[in-house]
Amino acid sequence: MLLAWAGMPKTSFRKNSDSPPLQVSGKQREIKLPYALLPGFIPINLNSRLPAKLEKDGSILVQVRPGRWQIELTARHPEQLSDISLNINNPDWPASEIWSFDAQTYQRLVEISQVIPIDPSQSNVPGQWQQLPAFLVKQGDNMHFSVIRRGDPEPEPNNLSITRHLWLDFAGTGYTIKDIINGKITHGWRLDSLPETQLGHVDLNGQTQLITRLPNSETEGVELRKGRLQLTADSRLTHSISEFSAVGWQEKFNHVKAFVHLPPGWHLLAVSGVDNVPNSWISR
Repeated sequence: MLLAWAGMPKTSFRKNSDSPPLQVSGKQREIKLPYALLPGFIPINLNSRLPAKLEKDGSILVQVRPGRWQIELTARHPEQLSDISLNINNPDWPASEIWSFDAQTYQRLVEISQVIPIDPSQSNVPGQWQQLPAFLVKQGDNMHFSVIRRGDPEPEPNNLSITRHLWLDFAGTGYTIKDIINGKITHGWRLDSLPETQLGHVDLNGQTQLITRLPNSETEGVELRKGRLQLTADSRLTHSISEFSAVGWQEKFNHVKAFVHLPPGWHLLAVSGVDNVPNSWISR
């Protein structure tokens, strides 16, 4: 969970990602931001352009100077919670906070109670949180999670698109391939290539991935996580230059585009199983 501040605010916002800015006026000084880390949570990352330190009591000491700043604290709880409490009794702190909830329905479906739901668009909730349900949590309140279902027995299908570029070798011995895959993953923790594809390099959401092979498997692939997916992969195909899969992966795609780049002296005769084949010999 992240805590977001705007100075010593009239209202504090919490969510499990992102945070609004801290506004500072006056001279440079050290201030203490209390209640940053909720009891039982383990800090993971403190991100601040100002010198900042997380204290043992869960507060943050910040060396502030005039300007508009953002401080982001990421924390996790080692257990699956059924309640999160705002155990605060301080007249100098806002009487209520606004908490946004980002459900992970593939893990469990919960119903939230004991706090008041509000309209995010009417509550100055940061714009990137507007699509999430928001709740008014007063000092001493308890947000309770009632588990309706664990897991997702009928997950919606993955929604993926792929664009492929295939460069044929001058000698016609194989293809060098670049795949660009975008979309949303809702189930499955792994994306495997077809056995004839030799993966060379894979980037997932801008990060280089370790290419692995499962036991007793002839295919290579990478581990995935739920959510938005932006993947690029470089590979080689030497199995057959005249007949090969349109996608190259053990996954169904909603949209597929493929561009075959031929060296001088080679011409495309025909392609079967696709909607549009410009510049083939038969289509002319």
